[in-house]
Amino acid sequence: MIGRRRSNSALRIRGKKAEAIDRYRVAIVLQPRNVDLLNTLGILLEETGKPAEAVETYRQALAIDPKSSEIQSNLGVALIGQGLLGEGEAAYREAIRLKPTSAAAHNNLATCSANAATSPAPRTLSARRFASIPAIRRRTTTSASSWPSRQVRRRIASYRQSLDLRPDYPEARNNLGILLADQHRTDEALVEYAEAIRLRPDYAEAHLNRALTYLVTGDFARGWSEYEWRWQPPLWKGDAYVERRWTGGPLDEKTILFRAEQGLGDTIQFVRFAAALKKRWPSCRIAIECQEPIAELLSTCPSVDRAVVRGSGLPDFDYQTPLLSIPASLGSTSVEEFGGAPYLFPNPEKIASWKRRVDTLDGLRVGLAWQGNPGYKGTRTARSGSIGSSQS
Repeated sequence: MIGRRRSNSALRIRGKKAEAIDRYRVAIVLQPRNVDLLNTLGILLEETGKPAEAVETYRQALAIDPKSSEIQSNLGVALIGQGLLGEGEAAYREAIRLKPTSAAAHNNLATCSANAATSPAPRTLSARRFASIPAIRRRTTTSASSWPSRQVRRRIASYRQSLDLRPDYPEARNNLGILLADQHRTDEALVEYAEAIRLRPDYAEAHLNRALTYLVTGDFARGWSEYEWRWQPPLWKGDAYVERRWTGGPLDEKTILFRAEQGLGDTIQFVRFAAALKKRWPSCRIAIECQEPIAELLSTCPSVDRAVVRGSGLPDFDYQTPLLSIPASLGSTSVEEFGGAPYLFPNPEKIASWKRRVDTLDGLRVGLAWQGNPGYKGTRTARSGSIGSSQS
């Protein structure tokens, strides 16, 4: 198979990667010029979150075998993992020069170009099998549609070339789908996602990207259902809230606990579905476990009986549900089912306090939302800026 070869050692398969790394280091002491050992050690170092050590190991291997396209491509993955986009792109181009038929290197080069186009502060890319860099569509304010058309054409060409070399390449299909969807070519994107899923039916990233495309186009019936793929590995590693999970059954005289699973904005948006549940089962009780900064705000929702801060202890409940799974459980197929507005209300005391402060300002008064969650890896690139940059 084209691309990076994964270690098939028994230790790696059993998940004992730290022990495997120690054994490979010992083996390399005995065989310091064995490039296969060095390459496999580099892969293991990447997979255990040590990209800098992986880079050093790959370069050691390339000093012995400078003509290895596979190791060059793996070096690119490790460099990208450190945020070194320029060096990563150079490594991919060298891999292609050494082996023009490397489908993985063409795919990775196109994905690397995507991150270089969006920002000098890239999102982290994870090393994947056969040196394939998967990409998951992110809901950001920076999209490929704003990039220069020449850059988009070059990326599409790279993905197409990768697929010409290896038509049964699900990662490249998925990545091409992302690019086409960002260009609003949703029908073409859906074709690529479908082919990626045909090639690998359990490809969670492709299922999730297809779900997001369905939702963008208003196909809620298929979109919400397929969005449940977000719980599949490797996309989700935390609590999937499976105990007493609500899947749409009656809630008369029952207490259901909403679990905030994503960002503040998602929680604020999806708590609106509490009204739909109350309308269908007026006697149900709704509690929500949410992020501390918005607990007070969510407690003003007329359909929410109780808001508790995440980590402070759960209330008693009969059923629980992740917040963004509610539309699928309800079978929502139209915007009208999302509930009306307003459904949240600001604290009157805070309104009065801010009014007193704002009333002291002269001239035109404009409010700016200039900073997103600093813990979100896309914040620096797509949703935030320096407050100083807005001052003249």
